[in-house]
Amino acid sequence: MAMESQSWRVWNRPPSVNQDRCVMRLKACFENAFWVEQATGLPPFSAEGCRRKRARSPFHPFSKHALTHFLVGLTLLGVTLGQSRAAEQAQPTEYQIKAAFLFNFAKFVEWPATAFPTETSPFCIGILGDDPFRKDLELTISGKKIGNRSLVIKRFPNARKIEFCHILFISPSENRELRQILDSLKGLATLTVGDKIEQFCEQGGMIDLIMAGNKVRFRINQHIAEKAGLKVSSRLLKLGIGSEDPRSSN
Repeated sequence: MAMESQSWRVWNRPPSVNQDRCVMRLKACFENAFWVEQATGLPPFSAEGCRRKRARSPFHPFSKHALTHFLVGLTLLGVTLGQSRAAEQAQPTEYQIKAAFLFNFAKFVEWPATAFPTETSPFCIGILGDDPFRKDLELTISGKKIGNRSLVIKRFPNARKIEFCHILFISPSENRELRQILDSLKGLATLTVGDKIEQFCEQGGMIDLIMAGNKVRFRINQHIAEKAGLKVSSRLLKLGIGSEDPRSSN
């Protein structure tokens, strides 16, 4: 009854307020729906559930089932819901979110055929420097594939130990060696992902993971990625907070 009363107070506000909130929620929800499906395996929103809910309220766009998926989707994208204590307790950690991002980068970037020795060669994600994921990345990719390719993780303690990988996550511990690292990767089809490294894209990195307040976001240097033979999905570009000007990078 308490939940129903709270919902009634929220949705009994003036129509203009409720409609604006619905539009904002729907826009974020459907714009990022594919992240939810790929990272969690959750199905898209239930149209039948939406119809049943609309029959009860002219402004409430979700069924209970669909609302659950909506909240999970926002959480994966680093949005702090903070609406209830239960939601806060269930919120993933920063590096669980970043692990989900790495997996989705693998799905929404296209590598040239020459990046794989055979049709069944595994897709490799490398971690350079200190590993902040612990077991989060293994848990995220466990049992998943990129097409028909399994996923493997390689860890490199420093730049001298780097072997070819399709995605290279560059830890903050390697900040001082960034120029040397990026120079060593030129000409290779390796998607470089920087974590908390200042001016990462401006220095020639491809995807920069950043914290916007308490949200995990990313920027994409599309020009540098294309020079390496990588094709970034337009959907991924739309979710980034801006692509770097090609003339600003080497």
